Amino acid sequence: MNKKLIIAILTTFCLTTLLMIPFTRSTAPYDPWADVSGPTPGVPDGVINMRDIAYEVSLFNTQGTPIDFENTNVRIAPEKGSRPRVARLSTKAI
Repeated sequence: MNKKLIIAILTTFCLTTLLMIPFTRSTAPYDPWADVSGPTPGVPDGVINMRDIAYEVSLFNTQGTPIDFENTNVRIAPEKGSRPRVARLSTKAI
């Protein structure tokens, strides 16, 4: 009897936990800088999830030349009416 009761309690706990997963969404606002990856690695998909963390972890401890934001003119969003372009980096001071 005790063994069946424990199994029933554990089963109920597991099912309740599974049912609560869809309702555990974050109330924090969407941050496009945190959305770095989707089904295609490195391409944002509009959802911040484990794919973003996995992409960041895959780049952990890599080395390269850092971007100097103080002396770099980076245009992230295209102007209205223009075609989207890749951000261009220049070393000219703003």
